Amino acid sequence: MEPISLRKWLKTNIYHSKSLPPSSDCVFSAAPSSSLGSEIPEAALATPACGPQVEHLQTSTLDDSKASPRVSLIAKKGKRKSAERQSVPIERIGLHLIHQIPQAEIDEISPEKQCPIDIVAVHGIRGGAYRTWAHSNGHFWLRDSLPEEVPGARIFSYGYPANVFLSHEKGRIDDHATSLLEELRDVRQNHEEQKRPIVFICHSMGGIVVKKALNITVVNNKRFSNIRTSTAAIFFLATPHCGSDPAKILSVCADILNLSLTGLSRFTGKMRSDMVKALAHGSTTLLDISNDFKEHPGNMRIFSFIEQKSTPPISGKIVDDTSGRMFVAGEVSVPMQGCNHREVACFESKDSNGYRKIVNKLKEVTSEITNKLTAELLAEDLPCLASLTFPSLSHRLSSLSAALSETCAWILSHPSFLTWSQANSAASSAQTRILYIKGHPGTGKSTLLSFLYHFHLQQPIQYKRILLSFFFHENGDWLQKCPTGMFRSLLVQLYKQSLSARRTILTAYNEKKEDNVERTVVWTVDEMQSLFLRIVSSEEMRESEVVILIDALDEAVDEEGAKAATSLREYFQKLTDPVRGRAKIVISCREYPVVVVGGDGLHISIQDENRRDIERFVSYHFQIGVEDWEIQDERVRMNLEKAIVDTADGIFLWVVKRMERIVEELNDGSSSFADVQRLVETESNELFKMYEGILQREVKESAREKAALFLQWVCLAERPLSLTEIRIAMACNERFIKEGQERIEESNDFVESDARMQRLTRSLSGGLAEVKHCAEGSTVQLIHQTVNEFLREGGLKSLLSDMGGPKSSCLSDSEALGRCENTLSRTCFGYLRLGEIAKFSMTYGIAPVPKAHEVEEKFPFIRYAVMFCFLHARRAESLGISQSDLPVLVDQPIGTVTFKISHGDEIPISDRQPSIFETWKVMFEASRRLYEDHLVPWMHLIHKAADCNLLSAVRYLVEERGQIEVRDRFGGTPLHHAVQGGRLSPRDTTGACCCETP
Repeated sequence: MEPISLRKWLKTNIYHSKSLPPSSDCVFSAAPSSSLGSEIPEAALATPACGPQVEHLQTSTLDDSKASPRVSLIAKKGKRKSAERQSVPIERIGLHLIHQIPQAEIDEISPEKQCPIDIVAVHGIRGGAYRTWAHSNGHFWLRDSLPEEVPGARIFSYGYPANVFLSHEKGRIDDHATSLLEELRDVRQNHEEQKRPIVFICHSMGGIVVKKALNITVVNNKRFSNIRTSTAAIFFLATPHCGSDPAKILSVCADILNLSLTGLSRFTGKMRSDMVKALAHGSTTLLDISNDFKEHPGNMRIFSFIEQKSTPPISGKIVDDTSGRMFVAGEVSVPMQGCNHREVACFESKDSNGYRKIVNKLKEVTSEITNKLTAELLAEDLPCLASLTFPSLSHRLSSLSAALSETCAWILSHPSFLTWSQANSAASSAQTRILYIKGHPGTGKSTLLSFLYHFHLQQPIQYKRILLSFFFHENGDWLQKCPTGMFRSLLVQLYKQSLSARRTILTAYNEKKEDNVERTVVWTVDEMQSLFLRIVSSEEMRESEVVILIDALDEAVDEEGAKAATSLREYFQKLTDPVRGRAKIVISCREYPVVVVGGDGLHISIQDENRRDIERFVSYHFQIGVEDWEIQDERVRMNLEKAIVDTADGIFLWVVKRMERIVEELNDGSSSFADVQRLVETESNELFKMYEGILQREVKESAREKAALFLQWVCLAERPLSLTEIRIAMACNERFIKEGQERIEESNDFVESDARMQRLTRSLSGGLAEVKHCAEGSTVQLIHQTVNEFLREGGLKSLLSDMGGPKSSCLSDSEALGRCENTLSRTCFGYLRLGEIAKFSMTYGIAPVPKAHEVEEKFPFIRYAVMFCFLHARRAESLGISQSDLPVLVDQPIGTVTFKISHGDEIPISDRQPSIFETWKVMFEASRRLYEDHLVPWMHLIHKAADCNLLSAVRYLVEERGQIEVRDRFGGTPLHHAVQGGRLSPRDTTGACCCETP
């Protein structure tokens, strides 16, 4: 007999005159033993050996003149050119891996965006691993759309023999379920794979197969327990839990093949009647599977998606609303408007309504899963993170005001920024990977960096992008202005955004802990620099884009208090080396001390670019602030706006503060538009002059003395003080505190509440200080670093005259600062002199020892007082103010004190009240128990004075008390402490310097 092609035989023997519908350009597989008839050529049935069971769906090609290398039935509407070749997915039985990104890419997805799950799609009757989920236009949503919705997920499609017609298969639902379990087990072998939660997406009979599979896991728990416990959710798409009409099933199946039911008699014995009966109403198979499943529901979410349209050629739904639901607790029922039985599982595009419904529920599930996994990770990672993080880590960024609408956007189209943003390839030079935004003080550099940070956050999900930032803050605490704080912050952010970085940092932490006898970890700057560079330069990060934003580099200071900008700039140059990694950096800074030459990177001078932003700001605030602004003559308005913008010359901060006064004067009628314009045109945009004028004009004469004390604390405090701390500090000043005072509330003019202190912050500073709110509480800070510089460079000097001290003309700038530092030191000692604190120190260790936070709740200013009292004394001496009176002040007994212990009678505990230094030693230990130094109780004042380089105090103690050979508990002499104090670095764990850490 003449050989005949398979395609020709199929067309002759099976198909009617019309072609298959468009949805049938998918594949119908048949085995070589199929009962299609003996006339099928054996050559056409030959198939190559199957590859691995789990693999990506592959494609082959067919045309009208050549047979497929596999047995497939293909049809397309319309005519095709003979030379056209059509890519056709080859479907096989088993578990097919549709999507999985490489592990290196998974590691670079930030944990917050990761979906580390296994999604398993299971088709229904007459379906397939591909065709059930593919639209007639070729959109295969499991592959083409879903991966971008769930980055990091593995997506599988399970295929099993589900043909109703032309099938010789005898497999039952039990067999398909067992096969599914075995193949899932094969792809979930190691610990990381078994940790991945499973989400099943089942169409029609596929839901019955999955329920049966989970029932089997209960019986065979030893082999399949991980699959059951890992199942997080099941999505049932038109699943007939209570069965369906067999006639409807047959009608739809016949329509798919373009077969008439009346013509099925010639295929007697070729129809899977057992499969159809298993899905019929009242089927004992369905009933048993559902009942068993409900008995062991597990901790999984159930979503039932209900078809809403009839499926041709029948007039009703194949699975009605009742059969499509399980009616179990927590089940979510989702009507699929516009979708029939087939259309609930295949979608035209990612914008299809049905697809969005499934994806939205899937994101709900993955969000719950991610939160749970994150919580589990925290238990393992918390000690490492605790060694790096600190309370003020993100305070500066969060405290910055948002940019006015439509301002700052100019940078996105600036040529230098565009060059920087496009420097993604390995061929990009280091010069294009670093962008300097430079400008004079007050030009808006920090606001612009904040804008760029939020701009990157708002971009579409980029799992290969890692965004890091640090905003130096010279008015903040120690860690907000030093390289130690910067590297700790960057490593914490990197730890949370990159799994490969997390592993590297955690390994380094564990190694440090093992090497430390006390099992504690303190990171040095050199260690963190090396670790950060190693991570950014690693092979795992090669495909990632690491974006680093650094603000106010000029405010960075090293452990010795020297400017650190130059050394950090050199370090950042290494990070942008394209050979080492793909880091891209934006740095904002002043022109000095960050001196940058042309070849160091790209440049933007902000004062040359922000004129339009200032114009928008001025116009906006006139419109919302000045009454009847719109009815004024347009020329008058334009001239006034132009005068302000011209005078500002790019100094945004001058505009912000000047506009407050201009708006007030126009509204109260004290100045006309012409008056304001003439005044502005003759003014300078010099900030120091503006600040001086603000203090003279805004602070009342009667409040000048208190204002001077307030600004000393805000300017010179080692860290920002809370509202409670600053009102206590002001009340401890020698002008307000009384001899023998018991409690701070007894001070003259004590500010009784934080609310009042917040109002005073404005009135005592003329608006140059403000209250900043954060998660840990509220602190008082100056509005800008230039205000701090103004106060240090003459502002405080002129304010001292308001406190009754020597006239400012009699003091040098350094002497004025020295007097202020001395005032802060004596205020701290004054707090320790209070009777209630002395009594507490005498009972410390007798009664139950309170925790550090309990001590601070009772005495809110105690931590600052004990940590920084000697620091301010050292600074005062370095500025020319002798501390020779310190021993007499702090190391003399005060008097006799009696008090109650517990509920007993009032009894004398000592013949005298302890000295301030003795109180300091006890309170130091009480408030710092987490960093307890056992040397403190055994120190003498001369040891502490030597630690802090208080030469005048040491000389007094040696000459007047002969303490040159006094030894501490470990035999250390004052000389030993002097040497040690000279080489110690600031303690980054608390923000304290060596002089306040014994």
